[in-house]
Amino acid sequence: MSRRLCLALACVLVLALVLVWAVSAQRPLRKATSSTLYLPLVSLSLCGQPVFVDRFDDPGSGWPTLTGPGAAYGYLDGEYAITATASASFVWVTAPVLAPTGDYCFEVVVRRPEGDGCYGVVFDVQDAQHSYVLTLNPGTLTYFLYAQDGTLWRPLGSGSVPSLRAGSGKNHVQVERRGARILVIINSQLVLETSDNAYHGGGVGLHAWKVLLGSGSAEARFDNLALCVLGGGGTAQSKAATVGSATTPR
Repeated sequence: MSRRLCLALACVLVLALVLVWAVSAQRPLRKATSSTLYLPLVSLSLCGQPVFVDRFDDPGSGWPTLTGPGAAYGYLDGEYAITATASASFVWVTAPVLAPTGDYCFEVVVRRPEGDGCYGVVFDVQDAQHSYVLTLNPGTLTYFLYAQDGTLWRPLGSGSVPSLRAGSGKNHVQVERRGARILVIINSQLVLETSDNAYHGGGVGLHAWKVLLGSGSAEARFDNLALCVLGGGGTAQSKAATVGSATTPR
């Protein structure tokens, strides 16, 4: 092949490459498809505008650490633990804040590390004998809501909860107060909507309940607690945390 022919072929090849580049430059950029991966934003999903949040990783956040007759309270490995040791005993602790005076929601993640017994939350706590009590039994997959009127525990609702995680499984418990209405939500499932206006405002807290007689204990571990206002502004007033106990409700 002559030198002149080789030079001509080389020129043709260069021209072809230039044309291909020019055409591709006129094409629009390819849009991202549904298979494109994005890094998610990690955040705690809350039921409203938070006024108090506690993940129990700070032992100085205001909850009591003590051991007394029939009960123990304290921070443990990034959770808050309550243990009822006396037979047929109900022990509780209130948070170091008061609930907002208007509509609010109160939520927490709770589990039972071992053994038996019930656990849950207290809200609209007026004093040691007047409040609402929501308790869960992971052994029977049931819940109970009471109004504690002195020594009388008035039932407001109960039932089975198929979404309740048995044994040591973690359960997300949420209570909403909207006027006189009380909504109970367990693991994103609305299990009860009722009305009662005996109490509103006051303390919110956590409890463990050793239902059975005899030896052993009932321990509950709590995490990711949040107190939020609903439908408007509001604040949570600081207060000293308190503990208490009662015999098995009747």
